[in-house]
Order: sequence, then structure tokens, then C-alpha cells
Amino acid sequence: MLDVAMWAIVSMRGFKNCLPKQISNTSGIYWLNDAKEVPDTQVVTYDFGDFMLVWELQSFQNNRPFEGMDGGTGFYGTEGTLIVDDEGWRVHRKGGAVDPVVKPTGGSHTKNFLDCIKSRKEPNSDVEIGRLSTMICHLGNISYHLGRDIHFDPKTETFGDDKEANAKLTKNYREPYTLPKV
Repeated sequence: MLDVAMWAIVSMRGFKNCLPKQISNTSGIYWLNDAKEVPDTQVVTYDFGDFMLVWELQSFQNNRPFEGMDGGTGFYGTEGTLIVDDEGWRVHRKGGAVDPVVKPTGGSHTKNFLDCIKSRKEPNSDVEIGRLSTMICHLGNISYHLGRDIHFDPKTETFGDDKEANAKLTKNYREPYTLPKV
């Protein structure tokens, strides 16, 4: 779902200007308190300066699906709303009209990736979109673990002088399972 959001953000802003400046998180482990390190219920707001991306996770809630679907991505604008999920996409127009559902034609990421290995073509979701989508997830979880808002510098991909937040950008590896310095 965040891949779809990142596709849109990158297409609007380009790769150089597609990460948020501030991340706010309200979340917790409310359903199953086990050994996991991430919340099971979460709302993260990513502030890009001129728009916001909001991620909502309700892992164990099946009573009222998001926009009538189990999961998806919604783009809310002044002229309408675009809703995308694995069943297709639809537009809710200003004034209430709803366009018919358009079925997806790209297939699954996995099939597309395997097809691209054979054909040598670019995949639907290239590695940089995947990296950015993963970065967005990590930023939300860093805010969760710190229990506070964080300010991010998209150009350096660090938290500036915030040593506590910067320490969460990587993990401590134990010998001999370290990552090489590049």
C-alpha cells in the first residue's frame, strides 16, 4: 500500500524530493502483547510540507473496512478521491458520483518481478520505490519507538542533530555478521 503512495509521490515530486520532513505517530500494542517490536494499531502522519501522507494500521479490526475494502490507498483531493486496492481502482467525484471500478492490469509484484528477470525490463515497482517505501515504514516505527515526533532531513536522510533518532537508522550488528563499509 505504501508502494502505491510512493509511486504517486515520486511521480508528483521526483526521487529527489519525495521524503517527509516531520513524522508523528500515535500507536501501540493493544491486541496481542507478544514478542513483536512494532505496534498492532498505528496512525502515522508524514508531513511533506505541502501535503500529508497518513498511514493507518488496524491489524485485528475486521468490522469496518477502509473505504469498503480490506486495505488500500486513498488519494484525497479537492476535486475527488481515488481509491486503489488489489481489486482495482475507483474515483469518487466531487458531488458524489462514483466511477465504475477499473480492474488492475499489471498483475502482482511477484509475477512482474519474475517476468522482468526473464525479459530484463524495468519492474512495475523498481528497487528505489521499494527503498523509499521501506524508509517510510522505518520512519514511522522510529517515531513509535522514541514516543515522539521526529524531524527528518530528506536531503541527508538523517535526523540532523537528533542523536537518539539517528541511532535508530541502523542497528548494531555482532561479529562476524556485520555489514561492509561502503
